[in-house]
Amino acid sequence: MKRIDLSMTIKQLFVPEVFDTYFTWRQRIVAIEFGEKMVRAAVVVAKGNKRTIELTLQEPIPDVSTIIEMDREEQGQTPPDTRFIALLEAIKKVKKIVGRVDKVFCTLPTTQILFKDVTMPFGDDDKIRKIIPFEIESLLPFPLADAAISFIKTQQNSVMVAITKQTVVDYYEQLFKDADWQLDKLSTESVDLYAFLHKIGALLPTNKEEPAAQMVIHVGDVSSFFMLVQNGVPVSIKALPLPFDKNADKTDLFMQALGVSYASALKKADIDSVQTCFLTGIGSDNPAIVSKVEQIVGRTVTQLHPALIFKSSDIVAKDHNIVDSGSLICVALALVLPLTESFDLFDKKVLMRTDDIIGKQVIAGACLAIIILGTIFGYSVWRQHQMSVAITKAENDAIKKLKDEFGLSGVRGANTLTSVQKKAQEKLQQEQTIWYALTWTNKNLFLSYLQELTTHINRKNLGLDLKKIELKTTDNPNQDILVFDGSVRGFSELKDLENTFKRMPLIMNPPSIQDTKFALTLMLNKKYRELS
Repeated sequence: MKRIDLSMTIKQLFVPEVFDTYFTWRQRIVAIEFGEKMVRAAVVVAKGNKRTIELTLQEPIPDVSTIIEMDREEQGQTPPDTRFIALLEAIKKVKKIVGRVDKVFCTLPTTQILFKDVTMPFGDDDKIRKIIPFEIESLLPFPLADAAISFIKTQQNSVMVAITKQTVVDYYEQLFKDADWQLDKLSTESVDLYAFLHKIGALLPTNKEEPAAQMVIHVGDVSSFFMLVQNGVPVSIKALPLPFDKNADKTDLFMQALGVSYASALKKADIDSVQTCFLTGIGSDNPAIVSKVEQIVGRTVTQLHPALIFKSSDIVAKDHNIVDSGSLICVALALVLPLTESFDLFDKKVLMRTDDIIGKQVIAGACLAIIILGTIFGYSVWRQHQMSVAITKAENDAIKKLKDEFGLSGVRGANTLTSVQKKAQEKLQQEQTIWYALTWTNKNLFLSYLQELTTHINRKNLGLDLKKIELKTTDNPNQDILVFDGSVRGFSELKDLENTFKRMPLIMNPPSIQDTKFALTLMLNKKYRELS
């Protein structure tokens, strides 16, 4: 199973991972090139505009025919595709070596690609994409519906179109799928080499008066081809046979094919010779190959080493020697160079995956909306709970305060704030009734009597509850009358109240109280101060 990086998936859903060739997030890219006898690979780390070449490697393609034949005879099966199985085994080994990657690219040999240079009256990519099928349909040896097409813009209104059969694309897609790798891009080696030349500035500028022609010959152990470039635009690309083989020397066959293709390309382009000739691939390290190529083109060839890519400050490697002549194509593909960043023969599949990503974005957006709404709802519930707790606390504090202030601690039915407020209101009305009873002319005299009573009588200990207290003045210069209406907690408190009255100089002839609820008429001694 492919490991899923959840954080990276979330990032990619809401922020594009790449703008042209600028990578928003760090991406580890592997590029694969299949040859007759081996598989080559290059790993590049892309972050922003910077590229770091980590490693290059080559893995021999194993001979699985003997093992397959034995399995087939034992199980009675039909012969499988031995090439497919051999490539699959090689890919699995490469995958084990390179480890985790974010992108998987593959480049096809030129032998599987048709090329056409097309000039357009406009430079808009969408319009070009619509017109190309009509331009190439007559050249195809198979129905247009079976074609996989991509292109690169070589100039403002010139494009190089690459075509292969959809079955070829499906083959490689299945190959990587069986290796548990998702193929993200399918390119072709000639396009990758052209992007490399463009990156290092090897292409001659356009000269309308004297067209500049250049020959690029790639001699590799994976594949070989030549490309005629005129005014910076590829006008002819031809596949060539490999000059190297374990069983035979095919150098002469290679040179013969090169000579024919070179002469044909010059004639088609209506030119006599080329200004420069570049030689790339492992053939550029072979003096015999170099000498024979120079004889054919009639001029000195320039050997282009992949290390020239490090002329660009945004491309680095811990060791420049890891980039050898044989790994040129893979490195060029993995670098995601500006000229070819949108080139992809896997484009139909990419569009399907883009639709899938849009669906994921919709789902992710809906999930995010649900999360946001859920968070808001949860916060509202939490705030409501906090407010409820605060209200309950405030009510409890208010109840406690009212009970303490109005002496309602032992009163039944005073449990809620409403009931306590009601009892407090009743208590207040009682106090007001007592206060409003002060309708005499000598208020100071009443207050002095009240202070004396308060000094000697402990209302709290007695549980004294006064309903009414009223002073009645008389014409007697020695006494006044006080109406004392209320109750005490019990008979022991009643006895204490009687004894208190007897000890007070203010009260003359204290009455005997018979019940805890009473209405007394107390005779007050105006001259009590002289007795105390």
